[in-house]
Amino acid sequence: MKIHNVSINNFKSIRELKDFELRDINVFIGSNGAGKSNFISFFKFLQQIVTQNLQFYTAKKGGADNFLYFGRKVSSLLALKIVFNIHKDLWSSYNIELEATDDDKFILKQEVSSVRKFPGEWQDHNYRVGIYESYLGIGMEHEAQYKNGFKIVELTTTPAPIIKQIKIYHFHDTSDSAYVKGFTGIEDNRELREDASNLAAFLYILKKNHLQHFLQIEKAIRRIAPFFDRFNLEESQTLKGKIRIEWFERGSDKQFTAHHLSDGTLRMICLATLLLQPKLPYIIIIDEPELGLHPSALGILSGLISIASQSSQIIIATQSTSFVSQFNPEHIVVVEHEDNQSTFKRLDAASLDVWLEDYTLGEIWEKNLIGGRP
Repeated sequence: MKIHNVSINNFKSIRELKDFELRDINVFIGSNGAGKSNFISFFKFLQQIVTQNLQFYTAKKGGADNFLYFGRKVSSLLALKIVFNIHKDLWSSYNIELEATDDDKFILKQEVSSVRKFPGEWQDHNYRVGIYESYLGIGMEHEAQYKNGFKIVELTTTPAPIIKQIKIYHFHDTSDSAYVKGFTGIEDNRELREDASNLAAFLYILKKNHLQHFLQIEKAIRRIAPFFDRFNLEESQTLKGKIRIEWFERGSDKQFTAHHLSDGTLRMICLATLLLQPKLPYIIIIDEPELGLHPSALGILSGLISIASQSSQIIIATQSTSFVSQFNPEHIVVVEHEDNQSTFKRLDAASLDVWLEDYTLGEIWEKNLIGGRP
């Protein structure tokens, strides 16, 4: 299951993006302020809608005006559409239009979920409008829809649960007070949290139930941190039901914690755990995964991404020319800020063949031959 394409109108700096196709690996590059983060936040915004958290989230972020392209005076209507390819012959889509109100909130002007089983036509289901929260999000996705006695929508094909399964990861916080470095509940191990705050508990359950995957994670960590020997994951003797990251260094029996790891090493542990787990999320979004990593680690990380893309769709935003060089041109989407709006363009490999004979893709980017530079 993967995203086939998205359409975005009047969302932050994105004035119009129509039927933009996403592939197995999508690496978004561009200068600061071009719109990469806004593209990622589009998915977060969709999740807030289908979990009936639109009004709270909008208010928390400063009101509807902050989500609209140049505010309500320029664009009072926000339209979003996402199309999923469930499998070869089954498709699902979600289309919503939001209108800004005078009190700086959003009201639903249109909400439609659709399903198509080839070679049949799209079957639309229109939900209630003129309300402040998604009608789809109150549980309608749990009810099968029927037409002429034939079930056309099931739980696994309706858009709400699919959108909820999109995972957006940020492993940026590696400060002394970061949750990933502290104790977490040992039972908090169902899935890796998006900030890796339950990393220790998740690794603990992998070691217990999926040893081969756990050993692959340790092996990947040793490739970028040769001093690392193995994890020591046990319930705390003083804090019942709690666990934290503990590990041994090669040639030593002294036990260390996550506070003894460099920021880059800790982030790589999070990334390796995410990408080498036995049951990957269908859609993985990572913002600046290269942050703090040594250039030699970027090749290892790109290899893990390539392997993970065989079963998951990967979306990445990066600023690193070295990291970009690890991918193929068709993976790269150049984001630029032109005419007061964000534009998105996927690279064409054939047009770069001559340049790639002498330069890496990152070097071509540095030379401003593909755009995406200030």
